[in-house]
Amino acid sequence: MSPHWLRHAHATHSLTRGAPLHLVQNTLGHASVATTSRYLHARPDDSSALYLPV
Repeated sequence: MSPHWLRHAHATHSLTRGAPLHLVQNTLGHASVATTSRYLHARPDDSSALYLPV
């Protein structure tokens, strides 16, 4: 376990649970949202189709 691992776990779990990207960015102290967006991972059960009306 390392500080990097803890930061990565915090960011990944926060975003998975719906935390806004800009909030995680501020918490981690990233100057750019592009840096924080690296923690957004595609999951096999995710699809953009989930956000379309039925």
